[in-house]
Amino acid sequence: MSTDLSIHDYIRRFISQYLPLSRKVSKQTIKAYKIGINSFRKFLKDKRKIEFVKMSFEDLTVQNISSWLEYLKDVEHNKAATLNLRLTAIRNFMRYCSDCSAEFTSIYKQIKEIREFKTFDSALTAEIGIKYLTDLQLKLLFSLPDAKKSKGRRNRFFMILAYETGARLSELLNIKLKDIIDDNGQVRILIRNGKGGHSRYVPLPKAVVVHLYSYLTEFHKENNQEDYLFYVVHAGNKVRMDNSTAESFVKEYGKIAHEKDESFPEKLHPHMFRHSLGTALYRKGVPLPYISDLLGHKNLETTKIYSKSDISMLHQKVSEVNEDINSKLGIVKSGKLWKKEEELLIFCGLK
Repeated sequence: MSTDLSIHDYIRRFISQYLPLSRKVSKQTIKAYKIGINSFRKFLKDKRKIEFVKMSFEDLTVQNISSWLEYLKDVEHNKAATLNLRLTAIRNFMRYCSDCSAEFTSIYKQIKEIREFKTFDSALTAEIGIKYLTDLQLKLLFSLPDAKKSKGRRNRFFMILAYETGARLSELLNIKLKDIIDDNGQVRILIRNGKGGHSRYVPLPKAVVVHLYSYLTEFHKENNQEDYLFYVVHAGNKVRMDNSTAESFVKEYGKIAHEKDESFPEKLHPHMFRHSLGTALYRKGVPLPYISDLLGHKNLETTKIYSKSDISMLHQKVSEVNEDINSKLGIVKSGKLWKKEEELLIFCGLK
């Protein structure tokens, strides 16, 4: 295959120029791409005996990539979401190369046909962990609505309140102005007739109260206590916002966020805000019974999904302990095998 630039030149441009400057993706996304490309590089070296300095586009075969993914699944025990993320890194790298030169189009088309791994939701998801948004992902999401437009301001506040209250979608849309209680600056919201017919109070942080009153000033000038907090106007009347309306704009913002940061969940739905709050509270050490009361869980067993979802934190802590033990035993990680590969990795932006 003839080309003026080597695969290493393309990797360098992809990592150092295309992603941060043309795509303007987040540092987290760039890191994910680096991990993916490095993982494939190491597989070729360890399993195919192909050194990085000798790696070429001819090594990007469907067979090599499929074998690499199977290795990650069977030996490294990577989950489906991680496998798909690794595949995305290689696939989008080749899409970039294909856009640069038509000679890579056939390679990209072949890689594009590699099927993604299936992820499982519902009961199984609850057992192995749930989907939630990180602080950085929430920050990205809240920045997407157009604050210059009233609908953008409404949508942004809706997502902020959905996260801060952890309310179910129907509970959130059933809130009326009379359910907002301000006791000398201590604001709480009455969630009426939640799941199982139970009602509960949810306190609002002071930072959110500022957003609340800004929203009320703009959207509820009449201060009619029977009005729904979130509404749409039909025939001149304010009526409760439909579930589908909220689901639609949340999903749309999720798509945009995924385009900007591919680690962002591809399909965002309002219930993910609830899961995100539950996970965040658990990580901060809030006892499960308190989280259960806040979210309106009828059974504490339901709340325990947030302890299961945090297995990544457990892995991190175990790794830290292992590193500490190794240092006590005088065991250090081996250095790089040879200088040329190290220099090439730095050149490509993979280090």
